[in-house]
Amino acid sequence: MPKTSKCGRFICLNNNVKFLLGVNYFPRRSNIMMWSKWNVDDIRNELYIMRNLGIRAVRFFIIAEDFVDNYGNINEDSVRKLKEFMDLLREYDIIGFPTLFVGHMSGRNWKVPFLVNGDPYDEESIVKFTQFVTNIVSELKDHEALGGWILTNEISLFKRPENRERALAFLSAVVSVIKRIDPNHVVSSGDILYSPMQEEPNVRGMVDYIGPHLYLYQDDPVMHGYLYGAYLDLASNGGSSPVLLEEFGFSTLQYPEEWQAYFINEVLYTAIAHESSGAFIWCFTDFIGDKDPPYEWRPLELGFGIIDKFGKPKPAASIVSEFSKTIIKLEELGYITGLGECRRQRW
Repeated sequence: MPKTSKCGRFICLNNNVKFLLGVNYFPRRSNIMMWSKWNVDDIRNELYIMRNLGIRAVRFFIIAEDFVDNYGNINEDSVRKLKEFMDLLREYDIIGFPTLFVGHMSGRNWKVPFLVNGDPYDEESIVKFTQFVTNIVSELKDHEALGGWILTNEISLFKRPENRERALAFLSAVVSVIKRIDPNHVVSSGDILYSPMQEEPNVRGMVDYIGPHLYLYQDDPVMHGYLYGAYLDLASNGGSSPVLLEEFGFSTLQYPEEWQAYFINEVLYTAIAHESSGAFIWCFTDFIGDKDPPYEWRPLELGFGIIDKFGKPKPAASIVSEFSKTIIKLEELGYITGLGECRRQRW
């Protein structure tokens, strides 16, 4: 599987632009407890469905409590599962994007054992986190299924930095460690849209792409039709840096499944029309654990999948499948073209 780099506005795979049609992923039955309730058969079955839908990439999450203790010691059994998961991705020809700091997820904060006073921007916390990152990156840097590194999941929602300087100091320190160990794969911050870590002029040359997380809904169809394209252009600063839509989604516990399908269809075509390097749907599957945290008090999080809680495809899955065929045709026609010389074609 090819290594990733950046080339002009795009993320390149082996000197060819590939639109990274992706999903954010936890398994249907174990949800955020993926690593502690490890079930290879469930994961294998879901990756098989992904491949058949034409999904090319998966963003997944390294939950700190499962991987490290209060002293920063690595849980070797969890690392074994992580490498097994990457092997499964390779088997199904899917590219993996691990998320390294998961303090905030699905509307609540989760324990990060190695932090000092719960502050990820504290100098000692950064040292401990970079030690953790060093271990994980060293384990996976040469894996054929690795696509890139996503530093955090919306760390500003876990704890907002006091100022821009502290945020960028955190970002610079950890990205430099990743790049020293693994210069061959892209890195993004994974933070929320309005974070200093997603401001293109500040992070250009530090991260390899801007990865907005967008959950924007308008009842005016015209305004809604322009909204995602406008934000993607804003995030890329008019094309100054590559952009990849790391998260977008629509819970069918709020609105009908058919509406979710229309929504995903519109956002995917908007992303490709605005020259995004890809789009990762939140998320692949609904979850069945309605009494598991955080779903017991935030039930709408159970319904963002394109596969329902019984493992059956929703209408959005057909949309994804058809879109995957379209991007293959566009690549064959040269509209999503090779960038060996960093050239672009507009359509």
